[in-house]
Amino acid sequence: MWPKYEFTDETREYAAHTLHQIKRISDGQIGGWIEKESNLSQQGECWVEEDAFVFDNAQVYDDARIYELARISDEAQIFGKACIYGNACIEDEAKVYGKAKVHGEAEVYKNAEVYKNAEVFDNANIYMVMLHFWIMLKYTVMLKLVDKLKLLILKFMMMLGY
Repeated sequence: MWPKYEFTDETREYAAHTLHQIKRISDGQIGGWIEKESNLSQQGECWVEEDAFVFDNAQVYDDARIYELARISDEAQIFGKACIYGNACIEDEAKVYGKAKVHGEAEVYKNAEVYKNAEVFDNANIYMVMLHFWIMLKYTVMLKLVDKLKLLILKFMMMLGY
């Protein structure tokens, strides 16, 4: 298996991490920034573009795409055909996969999972496994306002007796 990307000579410091810019070998396209090779698989069509960052022990694999100013860190995993873009941030042990999209100023963290065709955007914050109820819906989850999300969480927690 031939490598699909290599590090350029460009580095930048971010949050006490040295990130390396990548370049796709097949066409010379300059990509985004990763801390180490384990952050981005050499297999599949996965790619980190533009000014996106992937660091710590985060992993991007399969056909996932990270672009614009998105940040993936800690132990987060992005895979399948997931897309993370805008100023979205995925961290901790969060997972985004399937055909899920996270964008805008959205944050997914702790042990949350966003998958299937779910879409998280604007200023939404997803951080609890309990929210799988919403994310597992067959149709796209559209969380437009943080206040609405907080109300839904409160109602759900009340239904569960929390």
